[in-house]
Amino acid sequence: MTPDQPEQMIDALSAPLGDLIAEVGRSVAEAQMAMDAATIQNVRALVTASGPDDPNRLLQQIGYQPTWYQIPEVTAEITIALTLSGSGQSSGQSSGQGGGKPGGSRMRMMAAPVDASYASRYNFELKAASSLKFRIVPVPPSPAAERMRVVPVVVGLSFAQARVRLAELDIRWTLPDQVAAPADATVVVTQQPAAGEILTGGALVLGF
Repeated sequence: MTPDQPEQMIDALSAPLGDLIAEVGRSVAEAQMAMDAATIQNVRALVTASGPDDPNRLLQQIGYQPTWYQIPEVTAEITIALTLSGSGQSSGQSSGQGGGKPGGSRMRMMAAPVDASYASRYNFELKAASSLKFRIVPVPPSPAAERMRVVPVVVGLSFAQARVRLAELDIRWTLPDQVAAPADATVVVTQQPAAGEILTGGALVLGF
């Protein structure tokens, strides 16, 4: 390795310090979205469970509710090599003739992450390793999440069974306009919205 190689590697891996910090924030936001999506998927699987052999059916019966998780804070410890690039004028210098205004700085601070393997491979004189620490804890769902309902499967159930199923999930139901309530044994043949959809307001419409 030539004496210039470590510096060349730092230049190749360098990024503006602000971009490096912003990327950590974006990664945390993406992780939070992934956890929220997984919880919503668990809610859908739980509500749409059917048949005695489906383990989610037992979870329904014991009143299990999927847990929402949140990343409350992130502490990042990143070993970096800082460099200044660009050009600028000191406050004592003036531009042009006749003593114009001092020139503004065009310097940029660049950061290159340096971990233990990088230091060993390129003989970089720094004994340190990068680390990212964060905590994940369960938190109560937001009021909007508490009101969220996932539509269950009621097609194929009798009218009586459908009413019981919807009452268990605290979901309101209604019939199409000008349709009288059928006998309890009448089988449900349509539902709107479909099973697995999120019900944010209104009621589930049953058809016979």
